[in-house]
Amino acid sequence: MHSKPVKALRRFCMDCQGGYAASVQECRDLSCDLFDFRLCTVLPLPEEARPLRAIRRHCLSCAGSRADVRSCDAKDNCPLWSFRFGVLPVTFKRVATRRRRKSETLLLPGMKVQ
Repeated sequence: MHSKPVKALRRFCMDCQGGYAASVQECRDLSCDLFDFRLCTVLPLPEEARPLRAIRRHCLSCAGSRADVRSCDAKDNCPLWSFRFGVLPVTFKRVATRRRRKSETLLLPGMKVQ
């Protein structure tokens, strides 16, 4: 488990509870996608409780749709913003670069685009 997403979750929970660690610990919002990660502990969790997936679920419920998550402008205000796609930022950049390369058509000299 990567520590950066879990730490971002902790920061988010601290912001949600007004910056009080005791309030985060006492939080009883079981419907929150981030509830299992609020204490920033590394416990054996079920498969569906991975931190990056929890962040993705939270972002989808917050923004409303995939397109809205993609165009989210809360970069400066939300600690989860970098992880909103449900993957590490490095992984997202690698996949995006690979997709861009696939869409580029290589032409030999003298060939025309149809």
